[in-house]
Amino acid sequence: MTSLTEDIDSKLDKLKAIISGYERVAIAFSGGVDSSLLLQVASDVLGQNATAYFADSIVQTAEEKAVALAFAHEISARLEILHLDLLTFPDFVDNPVDRCYYCKYKVFSKIAGKAADKGIDIVADGTNLDDLSLFRPGAKAVRELGVRTPLADAQLTKREIREISRFLGLSSWNKPSSSCLATRIAPGQAITTDRLAIVEKAERFLNNKQLSGCRVRLNGSSCVLELSAGDIRRFISKGLGKDFTVLMNSFGIKKVFLDLKEREGVNI
Repeated sequence: MTSLTEDIDSKLDKLKAIISGYERVAIAFSGGVDSSLLLQVASDVLGQNATAYFADSIVQTAEEKAVALAFAHEISARLEILHLDLLTFPDFVDNPVDRCYYCKYKVFSKIAGKAADKGIDIVADGTNLDDLSLFRPGAKAVRELGVRTPLADAQLTKREIREISRFLGLSSWNKPSSSCLATRIAPGQAITTDRLAIVEKAERFLNNKQLSGCRVRLNGSSCVLELSAGDIRRFISKGLGKDFTVLMNSFGIKKVFLDLKEREGVNI
């Protein structure tokens, strides 16, 4: 991409202006498309006064962590890694419908505490404009803790964030939307090490078959497989259904369902 539209370029300028108003900032960094752009712009504007905080826990895959840390290194950003044992928090383990609220509250509270120790009193995350219209229990924690949302404040949508990221040459620009492994466990069923491991192994199997952006959602002894746009035909034509079912059966999952509504891909 050689240039941005006037509207998107104006929003990027607004984002820079918002961030320039922070003397120092802690970026809640996951390695996803949104927080990666936020970290890049914050690092450009504030230099070493912008610090990324990556919350390392059981709900992230090893691959996701590696990609996130590699990106921070790639752009020479300051990075702090925080280790959290989420399975020690009953409100998280019990997996209520608003589980994400309790998780985000723990994560952002720890980031804010560590940042304050270094004299940083502003925490910002990658919430975008589209997120504001979705059901996201974690957004309540963002509001309660006063976490800043500069991407949303600059009126940037997910598509526009991808366009800017591609324009800036960021390796994250076309990364599929991601969410933590806990989102794959049906509400009301306890979050356990075993269940998270099943999801991680199942999705890794599919990713290794070039079916990226997939989701394997567990509900008791059954699961629902969601595939990205165009991948259902590939999944069937390659005869992967049998191999995947055998794999899931080996984990004690007796019924395997395929969601015929494909997940949205990267649209720019």
